[in-house]
Amino acid sequence: AAAFAAADPWGLERRADHTTELGCFYGRDCANLRHVKLIRQAAVYWQTYEAFARVSLSVGVNQLMLSITYYVIGWGLVVCNEPVAALCAVCVLVGAAYLVAAVDLTLSLFERWA
Repeated sequence: AAAFAAADPWGLERRADHTTELGCFYGRDCANLRHVKLIRQAAVYWQTYEAFARVSLSVGVNQLMLSITYYVIGWGLVVCNEPVAALCAVCVLVGAAYLVAAVDLTLSLFERWA
């Protein structure tokens, strides 16, 4: 009766006493387990999604900073009539956008300044 005992108090899940994948394995024994093989197969596809997410996030942050730059230009020049403050804010935001792009992308010196 102990082999058929439930693992939860509601009796909805069976115990996993005889499941070989729950043992403590090392080296090749661990690499041959079914769930390890599944994760390694899924990691190939995950890497492409992860790369796409990184590129999308980098482009999105860059566009956000540039849109804030346009807002600061309009606000500083039209509303506040402060061209020097607007120019300083634009320089900071464009520099930050360049820094984010330089950190996120691996570019050669020629590609960076072209």
